[in-house]
Amino acid sequence: MSNQTYDVVVIGGGNAALCAALSAREKGASVLVLERAPEEKRGGNSAFTGGGFRMVHHGAEDIKKAVPDLSDDEIARALDVNLLAPVLLARSCGASMVARRSGHIVLVASTAGQRGEALHAHYAASKGALISLTKSLSSELSPHGIRVN
Repeated sequence: MSNQTYDVVVIGGGNAALCAALSAREKGASVLVLERAPEEKRGGNSAFTGGGFRMVHHGAEDIKKAVPDLSDDEIARALDVNLLAPVLLARSCGASMVARRSGHIVLVASTAGQRGEALHAHYAASKGALISLTKSLSSELSPHGIRVN
């Protein structure tokens, strides 16, 4: 057994663990990954990600570095159409529905919001946010007799 010391020890070799190890290594840490699965099963669910890895970011500037050909206008338009407009419409319609204690709001998302979509991360993210908005509004408005789907 080696007497070497490490800055970070990652237990397990699944997708999240490997991403954490890579991130720590990129920041200059010495990293040890410990995996006890048989060789053919190592990597956990990484075998199912199509080569994709998780990414920790601290805002739009980090994302622009990772996807440099995505313009500010493309990001803004996707968020405006797929998230901001439904928020504004739900807020506007929801107030009168609450007063009547009746109503139904239908927000149309996409499977891209659940599974992601290559080369359309901004679209998939906006649809994922719309799915979360739908769930949140459903919880908030159902006590007032309003269904949100």
